[in-house]
Amino acid sequence: MTNHDSANHVTTLVEDSGGSNARTTQYYYTPDGLVAYSIAINPSTGDQYTGYFYGSTTTESGVASSTLLHGIIYPDSDDGLNPSSNGSDGIYNRVEFQYNRLGELTQRKDNNQSIHNYNYDGLGRLVDDRVTAFGTGVDQAVKRISRTYEVRGMLTGVLSYEQRHRRQR
Repeated sequence: MTNHDSANHVTTLVEDSGGSNARTTQYYYTPDGLVAYSIAINPSTGDQYTGYFYGSTTTESGVASSTLLHGIIYPDSDDGLNPSSNGSDGIYNRVEFQYNRLGELTQRKDNNQSIHNYNYDGLGRLVDDRVTAFGTGVDQAVKRISRTYEVRGMLTGVLSYEQRHRRQR
């Protein structure tokens, strides 16, 4: 079952309502119509909040926009729904994003605190995904994944690069 608001946003999603795996998720939106947070209703573990925060500046990204996703804070993070908080118990479970002037994703800091930098060609196709910082305990064998395209724009190759060696997959 799905409920919608007057702007046709999903406000409540009930999955498997008749079974033992029933899940209810509620969604709340910003004035711009973007998901602000969701609540997974779970009587066993308690409600789980996932927060989405938006906005980029030219200081941190190549573009100032109030509608670009800046980060996601997951339920087990001790940050709560506050994007500027780093919590007190050291549970960092959030993802953060940066963009270029075209609104293309240029950097992603994942919930392991590894940092990925993305490069695009002149047609906006992803060319490189480089890991420039690895989180604690993350395997560092592959430092970069590169893509090549043929003249019609179809993907022709994917290469993974180790620290000193190149390996095609």
